[in-house]
Amino acid sequence: MLVRSLLTFCLLSLLFLANIVVAGTSVNSNAVVKYKQLIDVVHLNDSANSQFVNNLFNELDSDNYKGIRAPMYGLIAKLETNNGNVDKAKIALERAISALNKTVSHSYQIDALNHISWVYINRGDYASAIYYLQRMADYAYEHKHMRGQAIALNRLGQCYIELGLSSLAFPPLETALSISKQYEFENTELLALLYLANAALTSDKMTPQEILAIVDQATLITKRMNYGEGYIDRLRGLTYQKVPQHDIAQQWLQKSLAFATSEHDVRLLRLINYDLAQFYFIQHQEELALSHAQSSLMYAKRLNHQAGIAKLHYLLSQIYHRQQDSSQAYANLSAYTDFLRSDSNRNAISLLTLMDKRINSLRQQNKMVELENNLLSTDLAAQKAYNERHTTVIWLMAALFVFISLSVSLFIRHRMMSMKVAISMKDALTGAYARSYLKHFLPLVKNTLAKERDFNSSFGIMLIDCDDFKLINDKFGHGGGDAALKAIVTTINREIRNQDTLFRWGGDEFVLMCQSVSKTQLKEISSRINKAVSNLAVNYGNSEIRPTISIGYALHSHDESFNLDELLKIADDYLYQSKRAGKNAAFGI
Repeated sequence: MLVRSLLTFCLLSLLFLANIVVAGTSVNSNAVVKYKQLIDVVHLNDSANSQFVNNLFNELDSDNYKGIRAPMYGLIAKLETNNGNVDKAKIALERAISALNKTVSHSYQIDALNHISWVYINRGDYASAIYYLQRMADYAYEHKHMRGQAIALNRLGQCYIELGLSSLAFPPLETALSISKQYEFENTELLALLYLANAALTSDKMTPQEILAIVDQATLITKRMNYGEGYIDRLRGLTYQKVPQHDIAQQWLQKSLAFATSEHDVRLLRLINYDLAQFYFIQHQEELALSHAQSSLMYAKRLNHQAGIAKLHYLLSQIYHRQQDSSQAYANLSAYTDFLRSDSNRNAISLLTLMDKRINSLRQQNKMVELENNLLSTDLAAQKAYNERHTTVIWLMAALFVFISLSVSLFIRHRMMSMKVAISMKDALTGAYARSYLKHFLPLVKNTLAKERDFNSSFGIMLIDCDDFKLINDKFGHGGGDAALKAIVTTINREIRNQDTLFRWGGDEFVLMCQSVSKTQLKEISSRINKAVSNLAVNYGNSEIRPTISIGYALHSHDESFNLDELLKIADDYLYQSKRAGKNAAFGI
């Protein structure tokens, strides 16, 4: 998102003064000109823009750009991210962050923090985005920088929307809109209107007519700024879909797609293809829905937007299920649940941790005695009223950060509670699931078995025991034993399928539980694991540890009632056979 109008005015003023001195440090006038030219690059959609950005990227380490590198690297990171060039964007982003403390003016600092937070939002890394938003809000409040306050509030609203908490986005966005109108910041006013329309579409707080009125306001600014046309078209299409007037909605959505394609706006391409996939899915046009979903997935992968990728896997599973392609439906659903187990939970938990730290910091800095650890909803309401009376962003941010902490916690509880419990029950040393997780896992197993239609597939179990582990501990110490166990678990995880779950049963013994597995597959997996571990060489100090494992496995019969203890006993008997056969072997039925 570009902040054009105000920056253009500021930069022209700088050019008029030729070589201005800010905070005792001079800014090269040529660097200011280049920054203005860079701001005018909306997308890397042609060779001239790409060449200009490449040339500038190679120049920025020179002394000419001292004091202005952070916003310039940040803007390049933003452009490269939106063009799908993740590796180059990452380099630019790292350089922008490292140059933050050397920025010479308030506006440049705000710009840099804005660009950095936007890149993280576009990647779906909301925890990092919030961290830099917090810094921006602090800086804007400390220096009474109203544009910075409006930007921070807009970005906070955007995070709420993308986290699925659209109803919480209205207070910061409405405040950002008020500030923008008061100080005539057209760029931040446009963003506030766009985000408000987005929030309204997913929260049911406004009628379609009210949303269209907001979109009309945004359209007027878009025409003056010559920016954001594709996003306006998308919002109109989604609003008409809500009316519903599907023919009109389709026209606007297709227009947005054409614009995104011509501008090579990868972020918009991800969004609009997803919207069209949902549109055609609702219309029971599965082939068109599949095509757009696959396109959106491609763009999400280019952006490395993990949350977006997971969302698309879920949509694809629905499409394939309707097409009666159970294999593809299951594969996509598994990919979605894998995300819930890992990145999404860790990202949300990291976000909550950052929020908690933020609240503690604000309490110390601003003596906010109202924000005690046992905050109740009445305290939040009183704080919100205080914010509205004084319209200072730091107080508003504090209340909102508390609110988002509570709300995201409820959101996670509602959407991902079982996965969060699973993560909390992992073995600290190896990362395998702890035995205590079994009480949560077994209901999933029984549910899967009840729905199993392929009687060649069932629930399989493997007992895995490290051979002569005591000798490893005796020779290399417990540090060496720990290193061997971690390497073994890492190796096993590489060889198993998405639907297989590894438990640390105790000491050097592990249990692998395999859902929807055939007898042949169970044998192949055990052989693959056994071979991979036997080829393992664990470097420990100046020594090399070469562990091996023995495996016993068993498959549940559909003719019998499910009994985990009985299945474990059968696997244990085969494990004993593996040991008697000389170890480093796998036996089972």
